[in-house]
Amino acid sequence: LKSITSNSIISTIAKPDTRNADDILSQAGKEYKNVFKTSSYVSNKFPQDFEYYYDLWDIDNDNIPEMIVIATNEYNTNSNKYIHVFSFKNGKLVKYPEIIDKNLDKNEYTGTIYFDPHHKGIVILRAIEKNAPDVFPWSKTIYKLNEGNFTHTRSIVHHPLDKTDTYDSVPGTGEISKLLHPTFVPVDDFTDINMMINAKNLTQAQHKHNELVQLWREKGYQVFTGTVKILNADEAYEFPGTTPSDTGSKYSVREENKDNIYTVLVFDRKMSVGGYCNGMDCGVRQTRNSINNILVTMKVSKSNESNMFEKYNNKKITIA
Repeated sequence: LKSITSNSIISTIAKPDTRNADDILSQAGKEYKNVFKTSSYVSNKFPQDFEYYYDLWDIDNDNIPEMIVIATNEYNTNSNKYIHVFSFKNGKLVKYPEIIDKNLDKNEYTGTIYFDPHHKGIVILRAIEKNAPDVFPWSKTIYKLNEGNFTHTRSIVHHPLDKTDTYDSVPGTGEISKLLHPTFVPVDDFTDINMMINAKNLTQAQHKHNELVQLWREKGYQVFTGTVKILNADEAYEFPGTTPSDTGSKYSVREENKDNIYTVLVFDRKMSVGGYCNGMDCGVRQTRNSINNILVTMKVSKSNESNMFEKYNNKKITIA
């Protein structure tokens, strides 16, 4: 867990190493914003009841971020993955053919979309559950831009976990540690796009902040900005947007956790968070991307324990 104090908005964009870098980013941002304003991101090839989200990430190593739009159901658990990519090339917006990634094996688990942190494409991992909970191998599909279209390669990874993972007796290749979880936000959230548009007006401190965020993401970290809140069990249970719908368990949950202190980072906006699901065999599946989150828990401690985040309480920070 890395952290810095922050007074600026997070951006995930890379800065091209040219004299007119900021101009290019600004032009690209304007084109991307127009895609949303005109609903050009909507595809009749995708389910019409799905919601759309996006992230900005350079997937072809040209130092200009692509806009990766996805369509998904409420919980992002749909088997098919629907992706629409837009880029800015030679002063013009480029709209690529839609990607519909399907499970090719009837036992393949719901896939998860990742980015290559070194800007070499979009990656989708799927666990193959033939003998659950031993859900090996995984399928791995890599989509790369090539001459105005996407080419893809699919491979089977028989031992995908980290070398030290006890679920598998054979040392693994650590597939997840090689990848980056996207940070998808709703398509009506223009925070990052506005950052691109206003690239020429950023202060030196904001540029440095964004460069650090970029570096962290290239190392595979998820990066979040928000306000630190330290909550007792009652405050955590009643926190807006997080109270369980099963109110019948309210007393037992509070009683069971009455001595706990929850240190959370409350986001500035809703966004996706990558992590493991809940269940016995989740540790041997790929991670998943949960959308529309409002916070992450950084630490759960007892009321009599010291808390390294106490000095940040009610302050805005960025963590990775």
